This record gives sequence, C-alpha cells and structure tokens, in this order.
Amino acid sequence: MKALILISTMMTVLLWVTGCASTPSSEVHAIKVVERFEGTLPCPDCHGVVTDLVIRRDPVTGAPDNFYLHEIRVDAPGGQRVNTIWGQWRIEHDLFDEQNQRYRLAPEIGDPRLMLIRADGALQPADNEGRGITNDEGEPALLKPMTPDLSMAAMPSS
Repeated sequence: MKALILISTMMTVLLWVTGCASTPSSEVHAIKVVERFEGTLPCPDCHGVVTDLVIRRDPVTGAPDNFYLHEIRVDAPGGQRVNTIWGQWRIEHDLFDEQNQRYRLAPEIGDPRLMLIRADGALQPADNEGRGITNDEGEPALLKPMTPDLSMAAMPSS
C-alpha cells in the first residue's frame, strides 16, 4: 500500500512538472519585416515630392536590412522627375534623449538621409542638423505608415 501511494504521489508530481514545463509562453514578439511609408513632401522648385519608402528587416533577428525610396517631383521645371534609390539603413538614438530615434538611410549612390521616428509611427524627414523638415505652413512634413486593410469590407466579393 505504501508503494502504491508513493508511486501515485510521484506520478502526480511528474505530471504537474511536465504540465508546467510545456505551457507555451503567452508573450509574442512580432517582427515587422517590411514597413511602408507614403506622403507628399515639400519641394522648393516644384509642387511637392510624392514619396514612397519601403524599409526591410531581417525576418529572424529584426535587424535592419535594406530600403527602397521612390520619389516623383510633381510639376518640376522640365517635367516630372522620378528618383529611385536603395541601400542600407540603421536606427540611431539621440545623444540627449534615448527615446528619440531616427532612421539613417545610406543609399548606394547619393547622400545619407535622416528620418525622425515620431510617436504616432510616422516619419519626418530631417535636415543634416537633425531638425525635422516642415511644409509652407510650418507643420511637420510627414511620411505616414501604410498598413494593409484586413477588414472583411476590403475583401473582394466573388
């Protein structure tokens, strides 16, 4: 009888430990592999620069991978001008405020560009001094994050 109680107790403890060990973690860390931002930025010699920026991360580590930037200068002298650049990017932190971050885009050809990361997820292009660029009204020039519409209303009907 003692042996039966001992075995039963051991089995209960073993099942309890096994059950606790196999419980999956409820914490999920999703990596945004691709982020896309769009907007029309101010232009000194045209009616605006329609901008489309795609930023890619490594799908396993989330580390910066590459970017693709497509710009169209609307009504520029001599006609619309299209510019496409690509290269590597990295995240930089403000020396005085660790919460302030920016993307530094390093194209294969051309000068680096800075994009301030705003709290709402939008990007604000910055000048070489790190100051955010504004439009003619003094409001921040922004590239807004594009998120897919996954609602049922957006699904094509058959």
